[in-house]
Amino acid sequence: TQIKYQLPSQCDVKIDVFNMKGPKIKTLSAEKQSAGWHVVKWDGTNMNGDLESSGIYIVQVEANGLKAMKQIMLTR
Repeated sequence: TQIKYQLPSQCDVKIDVFNMKGPKIKTLSAEKQSAGWHVVKWDGTNMNGDLESSGIYIVQVEANGLKAMKQIMLTR
């Protein structure tokens, strides 16, 4: 699964994946990034490298003090 996003300026970015019950599954990115378009991939694994089951997950992108959340569906 690819998560695409655009940053208006250089800033610290954190991208996390959560399951529908709320717990964080994995952090995909936590670093300073340049302005422009970026793509992060999630391979359907959790922090331990185990495969997550099919279902709906939440991706949260934090940058410049703002948070954006989007639902994604993982199918196996």
